[in-house]
Amino acid sequence: MFLPSSFMESKRVLTLGICIFSRSYWKRKLKKQTVFLLEFRSLRLIYLQSFFLDEYVDVRGLEEEIV
Repeated sequence: MFLPSSFMESKRVLTLGICIFSRSYWKRKLKKQTVFLLEFRSLRLIYLQSFFLDEYVDVRGLEEEIV
């Protein structure tokens, strides 16, 4: 998958990496009883839903703060 250099230089990459790592880690730990739904829009993480928390977390504001 090709990513623009500006995107690669952004801290957003770290954020996405943490979310992807967390998803795989919790799925292994809880034997897939925890479900994370990730929706990407223009390479941005919009919503992260955790079945474990049973609520939607809007991370659009968080992304703006990190970047």
